Amino acid sequence: MKKGKPALVKRLASEASFEFDPFQVFEVRHRACSLLYVTVKCGRNISKGSSTKDLMDTPDPYVRLRLPNSPDGRRKTMHYDNEINPKWEESFRFYLDTDKNNTLYLDLMDANVISDEVIDTQEFKLNNLEPGRAEHITFKFKESSEVDVDLKLV
Repeated sequence: MKKGKPALVKRLASEASFEFDPFQVFEVRHRACSLLYVTVKCGRNISKGSSTKDLMDTPDPYVRLRLPNSPDGRRKTMHYDNEINPKWEESFRFYLDTDKNNTLYLDLMDANVISDEVIDTQEFKLNNLEPGRAEHITFKFKESSEVDVDLKLV
């Protein structure tokens, strides 16, 4: 069988009055995106949910942020050993496609040597955020744990 140019390439080359450039076949469309700034401020009364678990092992908390529709949409704060009132003050930036429904997932985690443990998960729908306006939100995990977060959509 004789090898040659594919049919589309032959047709496009014959229709063009100049040398065929295969890269002209592709068209790239740029769309605007928004930026979401998330600052995880602090936690209060971090607990695994039962006094028995807390007596055996005081939590080593950190917060994992997940934004499924964003490139590089997984971030996490540093963890603090045996601290029930951590002060993170860590900021993160995410790119958002404004045409999609975006949800930010916050996982309150307990760092362990072998495998980290999810204490609880909360979600926040970002479609109702007003661009340019900072929002301070306190997320509640289990019965007593709270995490303060600042969100700003630009």
